Amino acid sequence: MAFIFAIEEINNNKAILPNITLGFHIYDPCIMVIAASESLLRIMTGHVNENMVPNYSCRRRGKVEAIVGHLLSSSTYTIAGLTSVYRLPQISYGALDSIFSDRVQFPSLYRTVPDEHSQAEAIVELLQHFGWNWVGMIVSEDDSSQRASEDLRVIFSKRSICIEYTSVITQPNLDVDARKAIEDINSHSANVIILYCTYTYFLLLVGKEEWKNVSGKIWITGASTTILTNKGLINLLHPLNGSIVLSVRKGEIPGLKEYLQSAIPSKQPDNIFIKKLWYFEMACRDNSIFEVVHNESSCVQIGKLKTLEMSLYDVDSFRLTYSIYAAVYAAAYALHLMLNVSDQERISEEPGMKSTVHPWQTPRSVCSDSCPPGYWKTSQEGKQVCCHICVRCADGEITSKYDMEACMKCPEEQWSNEKRDLCVPRVIDFLSYEDALCVSLALMAVLLASFAAGVLGIFIKHKDTAIVKANNRDLSYFLLVSILLAFLCTFLFLGRPINLTCLLRQIAFGIIFVLSLSSILAKTITVVIAFNATKPNSRLRKWVGPRVSLFLIILCTLGEVLICTIWLLQSPPFPDYDTKTESGKMILLCNEGSDALFYCVIGYMGTLALMSFFVAFLARKLPDSFNEAQHVSFSMLVFCSVWVSFIPAYISTKGRYMVAVEIFAILASSTGLLSCVFIPKCYIIIMRPDLNTKGYIIHR
Repeated sequence: MAFIFAIEEINNNKAILPNITLGFHIYDPCIMVIAASESLLRIMTGHVNENMVPNYSCRRRGKVEAIVGHLLSSSTYTIAGLTSVYRLPQISYGALDSIFSDRVQFPSLYRTVPDEHSQAEAIVELLQHFGWNWVGMIVSEDDSSQRASEDLRVIFSKRSICIEYTSVITQPNLDVDARKAIEDINSHSANVIILYCTYTYFLLLVGKEEWKNVSGKIWITGASTTILTNKGLINLLHPLNGSIVLSVRKGEIPGLKEYLQSAIPSKQPDNIFIKKLWYFEMACRDNSIFEVVHNESSCVQIGKLKTLEMSLYDVDSFRLTYSIYAAVYAAAYALHLMLNVSDQERISEEPGMKSTVHPWQTPRSVCSDSCPPGYWKTSQEGKQVCCHICVRCADGEITSKYDMEACMKCPEEQWSNEKRDLCVPRVIDFLSYEDALCVSLALMAVLLASFAAGVLGIFIKHKDTAIVKANNRDLSYFLLVSILLAFLCTFLFLGRPINLTCLLRQIAFGIIFVLSLSSILAKTITVVIAFNATKPNSRLRKWVGPRVSLFLIILCTLGEVLICTIWLLQSPPFPDYDTKTESGKMILLCNEGSDALFYCVIGYMGTLALMSFFVAFLARKLPDSFNEAQHVSFSMLVFCSVWVSFIPAYISTKGRYMVAVEIFAILASSTGLLSCVFIPKCYIIIMRPDLNTKGYIIHR
């Protein structure tokens, strides 16, 4: 009817083709290539019977100027073989085969539709829009369908869309191939099926008894497929309910709508196209929807008889040269609707009519379920890229969207939550006074410091007794004060680290312990000098006195001060975060700045301890009245054992436990010095005052 309307418009407008009248012949070759060739010969020769002679025309008037057709690529290809010989223009309104783009092979063929490649791109974009990457394909053996399917397969491989199966229907095995195709549809998981099939092959497919068992599939077919609008096959097309048909976008033709509305069968009884128009586009019914009646008043426009309640897809992102039809078959007839790019139509249900399709959500057609946030997808060995497995993100990594191919690391100051889909701030952890470990260490330091202060008080109270005066009373005081400070310096290691505590803790620890060790070394050397100074003509008498001890303490301490000064100037300690030791936590601690200088401080202390042990060991057999070398030797043995054990323990621990290990080493070594050197003397002072006399010491 649109074609006839165009002819009449041209003939009625003398400005378009003056002095020329257009006529037309319309033949319906259906879908048969042979019928298309025969129709073309009839048009070219003017014969309407079987006596058609090529290159001979018995037409009495008029001249054939062009051929319009065919819809199918197969028939178009055959017709083009004749039209190209006579350079007769041929215009196709449906042939999509890319082969027709070859102007050398088809010089006189033109078409009003894009080629198959454009349609393949449209199909791919449609699949990606709905997230369908797992499809089946039904293809007939004709060259056009084969070329179209191969073109689509190439595009699929570039867009990560997989074909689960391809069923090919061939001429020699029509029956077997059709049943095999139905079996593939039902046995595979793909819910979307791409149909590249000619009318003949498709009729055979839907005519099988097994076809009735096909359901729940979304069919996508091309613009050249007319099968979906054939109401004569209504009983066979229910499995296609919900199918999607690509169609070349339609344009508005001024006056066509009014022309069609004025076409009434009673006014033009010989026009078979008007009867077909009323049959297909009007609901002319008398108990049966398929009965064409002559009572025009009983016919209403089908637009008033929409029987389906259904929300069509919103495809705002769909940009191409194609429109989408949702081909829906319901109740008593087939209905297909065009959906424009930015429109979303809703069809209301007519009272009294029932629908076989209900409102539905977007179906899924994927090989593997989508990987939710918190997981990343990876391909499975031996399977297609669309078939993946979901792997949970590791600690500290997240995915925030579905189907991400890699996890993202959280920033250093953040950590992944339990679901691995969000980075959250890390928990800041340190040796807080709210922590049981910190409280225990603090209480231990207080108790030991109190004990050291008590020993110092005992020595001060009994400063004039023989045992206090026997081994350099001032050095004993100095050693007890340094041990007391060593216990107290542990509080620099506890609590939240700040710049000041980080700078002071190791410096104070190193210098205080060097003071203790240098005091012990001075005490031991004093014993040796005092013993040897009693010998006749000894040159060591001038070294007897407090000056030597003080000089030795200052000299030893200056070495440690020098190391600490270099440390502070070159790479001072500073507060830092440890984000690697514990998941989800940032451990706030002091970064030592330079590990080498830290171990230099420890090494210097160890050197002094070994020197003290060596001197005390050599002096252990001197007379008891002047000798505490045995106690010093044992104290240095304990001290060295603690710090030798400290080094591997310190290296093997991380985070705040490194601090706890160092605090424990400070407390243990200081306790060893206090116990081994001063406990025996305190025992005599308190428990055995009878032994704390000058006479006892001299006559012992």
